[in-house]
Amino acid sequence: KKVQGGSVVVTKATENQYNVRVFTDTGYRLDSVKYATSSNSETKDITITNGQGTIQIDVTTPIIITPTFSKVDYEIRNDARDKLTYTINGADNSSGLCNYDDLIAINIIEGKSVTKVFYYYEKDGNTIKVEVPLKNGTRTFRMPAYNVTIKAEYAITNEASNILTYSVDGQINSETCYSDGTVTINIIEGQSVEKVFYSYKVEGKITKVEISLTD
Repeated sequence: KKVQGGSVVVTKATENQYNVRVFTDTGYRLDSVKYATSSNSETKDITITNGQGTIQIDVTTPIIITPTFSKVDYEIRNDARDKLTYTINGADNSSGLCNYDDLIAINIIEGKSVTKVFYYYEKDGNTIKVEVPLKNGTRTFRMPAYNVTIKAEYAITNEASNILTYSVDGQINSETCYSDGTVTINIIEGQSVEKVFYSYKVEGKITKVEISLTD
């Protein structure tokens, strides 16, 4: 039997025993599986373990199986809320919760600028990083069946590459950095500098910040 969220397959094992297998669709959870017979309207729960269960019943009339599934809520965390917002299926959602395959649209805040947008999620102990590309003026992605974190990345240009190198969270000379990344400056051996600065531009205004040098 197929319903929204999954399906149930029932096979007859013996004269009075039936095996039940439950298949849950991506983004859903199983709430319950109940059964009744056409000769008795009373419903009973079937205990499902690892997607399987059994019914012990001595009847000759058909068995009616009723599975119930519900959507799983997944969380969206916006780590670049000062640069961008997002909508879920075209609507704002302050709860930060959505469902599998919902359409997430990224909106860059007016006057702000980012180079790339990514979302991250944890799967089987690994961090998966997915870029949200700009297509026809918009950035969208379909929600995976995991909690996700949205991050913005910014371009880095080294105008003193003959004197120093840099790394972003350990990645040497990375062309981009996200908002809370750690940038480490390394003076090339044999070179000497008195001061190092970085600058950034917001709404047409350039801000220059000195980087303190340590041994």
